[in-house]
Amino acid sequence: MKQNKIALLISNMMTLGGTERVTALLANQLSSEFPCSVIIGHQDGPLVYPINSLVDIFVAHRKRNKRKLDIFERAYKISKYLRKQEIELLLVIGRNNSIVPFLVKCLYPKVKIIFCEHNTINNCAMPLNFLLKVKGMIYQALVNYLSSAIVVLTDKDFEYYRDTYPSISTKLSKIANISELVLDKDILYNSHSKRIVSVGRIDVQKGYEYTVEVAKRVFANHPDWSWDIWGTGTSQYTQKIQRMIEEAGLSNHLHLCGTDPDIYKRYKDYSFYCMTSRWEGLPMVLLEAQASKLPIVSFNVYSGPSEVITNGVNGELIEPWNVDIMAASINHLIENQDLRERYSNHSQDNLGKFSAHSILQQWKILIQKYIDEG
Repeated sequence: MKQNKIALLISNMMTLGGTERVTALLANQLSSEFPCSVIIGHQDGPLVYPINSLVDIFVAHRKRNKRKLDIFERAYKISKYLRKQEIELLLVIGRNNSIVPFLVKCLYPKVKIIFCEHNTINNCAMPLNFLLKVKGMIYQALVNYLSSAIVVLTDKDFEYYRDTYPSISTKLSKIANISELVLDKDILYNSHSKRIVSVGRIDVQKGYEYTVEVAKRVFANHPDWSWDIWGTGTSQYTQKIQRMIEEAGLSNHLHLCGTDPDIYKRYKDYSFYCMTSRWEGLPMVLLEAQASKLPIVSFNVYSGPSEVITNGVNGELIEPWNVDIMAASINHLIENQDLRERYSNHSQDNLGKFSAHSILQQWKILIQKYIDEG
């Protein structure tokens, strides 16, 4: 009897980031249910997250090639692999694959695409010039027309898709990011810590310019506290943030710490988590912070934080990019240990719906639906 095979497509697995991590976790979990492959567009180094031996790994290019024809070569190799392996269901993880999956669909029409949004589609915080807007509209048309299913991470993005593109509403599903969360009710919250933490790629999306502005206002009142930022990014943006930190005289308080593959274990050293992003999808770091019983303060951007944080119960949602209100909220938390402990006590209230078992069940149902349709 023929086994129904599936594959996940990602542009590369070289960066310690949410997309790469979700791809590895999802492939590992799905491989216990379906014959599973991970197809990587280009990879000239080791995988940043482990993928188990049940998963077949196919790399289209061992080195990234910036030639425009590269995407056509990649699409050809991927379609050839899918035909050979008789894979007819392709999960496309995020938008970094460019138009490759849609070229694959043209070369191998039999394959069904499940397009998985990893970020918010309504990226209102990113200024776009006319050309980028046109490219975005064309790309969205390809997603809508050539995908058999579209999976979003949040209620906000589900509603946006449904209301903006009503003709494809039957293709929509909402499934949160899969994670490794372990809900340990016995974790002890470190209410005496005087350290704040942020975790995420060092780039424009994460809004670390706002972090510096907030930190100025916080450490003027609480010089005995500190704030650690974990993550790496482009050298140009990282240098910009480091320069801002130094010019603000915050070098002893606000630290760019680099990466730690096991960052989850560090949360116990902190008092609370802070997020100053311009936009988000469904941030796994917020789920990890809550699993570690950390209160959270975050800008209430279009999607993401409000799916995780209940304002005034386990953290605080702040008017987007208002550094004065954010700083006031942080100062208030610093000055009120009882409030931090109360938020911590409720930090795990909603995490059950994000458990790996719950998310995997939703994926199994969706995948089986498209397998059964033949």
